[in-house]
Amino acid sequence: MSKNGQKLQSAAIIIGTIEIIIVIIVGALLWMQLKGWIGFLCFFGIAGLGGLYAYAQMMLLSCVGELTDLSARQLDILKSIKLSASAKKTPTQSNKMNTNDNASEANEHDDEAQSLDSSEDTLQKDFSKSNAYFTSRSLGQIECPMCGKKQSTKSNHCIICSCNFVFKDE
Repeated sequence: MSKNGQKLQSAAIIIGTIEIIIVIIVGALLWMQLKGWIGFLCFFGIAGLGGLYAYAQMMLLSCVGELTDLSARQLDILKSIKLSASAKKTPTQSNKMNTNDNASEANEHDDEAQSLDSSEDTLQKDFSKSNAYFTSRSLGQIECPMCGKKQSTKSNHCIICSCNFVFKDE
């Protein structure tokens, strides 16, 4: 949960509780002054309506806190999508590529990436024709240069975006 969302929800609980306490105190004071059935009815009327108002306000602020949290999560997702899209434009692959043997393939990859950038739906890009070049297949994990997903070096393609992994030593 985002810090602002948590703050709003905490504030909603505190404000609602304070309002309910104040309403009960005001109702009790009015009951003491009016005495009898009229005071009793005023107490329950003020306490009931005031409590209902405080509860509604508490729920509204709590919902705003949740919306703030959801918006922050969506913003994080959009930032990660933007970073993964910009990651394929960075020269991270050029350090891993064999420039003598694969220069034409790198140019083809750049053309594919540019055509994919122009598409409207960034979430449904097909990288299955894209290649990522690595010098060797090491033990552990590698990070896909297209989408940033870490995965086993045993894979020959990315499990997320289907980018092909080409290892120079194989």
